[in-house]
Amino acid sequence: MKKRALWRGGIYAAGTLLLALGHSLGTTAGIGVSPILSVPYTVAGHTPLTVGTASILNYFLFVLLQIAMTRGRGWAKMLLQIPFSILFGLLLDFFIGILPTAPPTFIGRYGTYLCSMLSVAAGITMMVNMRLINNPADGFAEVLGTHFGHDTGFGKNLIDITYACISLLTQFVTGVNVGAIGAGSILSAIFVGRFVSLFSRLFRAKMLRLAGLE
Repeated sequence: MKKRALWRGGIYAAGTLLLALGHSLGTTAGIGVSPILSVPYTVAGHTPLTVGTASILNYFLFVLLQIAMTRGRGWAKMLLQIPFSILFGLLLDFFIGILPTAPPTFIGRYGTYLCSMLSVAAGITMMVNMRLINNPADGFAEVLGTHFGHDTGFGKNLIDITYACISLLTQFVTGVNVGAIGAGSILSAIFVGRFVSLFSRLFRAKMLRLAGLE
């Protein structure tokens, strides 16, 4: 049991690192960021806040919205998303600080963004299958989807569309393009979910066996 618990915690921790690395890597490509990161990225571009700090505040909002929309049911577990949010924000700033900018070529930028999407998808797959603490974005997507009588995918799509619109509206109002929305944002919206499905088919059973969750 102890060995399985270590596997479960290790897989979840590795997934958290890959998720943060993937989102950070996407910022270096210069072709936009994933929709869920677009608002923190936009905020960071217009304020002294870092992307990581803006993401922490954004995730705090997601936690509060989850508690409000569920009328406090399961609030204790939702509050566990707060330390995750802080850790994730710190990891974002760490990786953004050390990663080099992608080469300014088509292959350099889109190859980097492909690596970003694969890393994000792998991180999501590992974290979701370990069934520990929800990523606040995924938790809010689940609550939002249920609220409207749909699944988590619907909630995620709704968040992505809303955040892309907020980022574009901010760009229009301020006249400053910080590069939050671009081709990469569209690629993320289309392919990250597909990559998650692929990784789940390939590795989910093995991860569950290692973690003792079958």
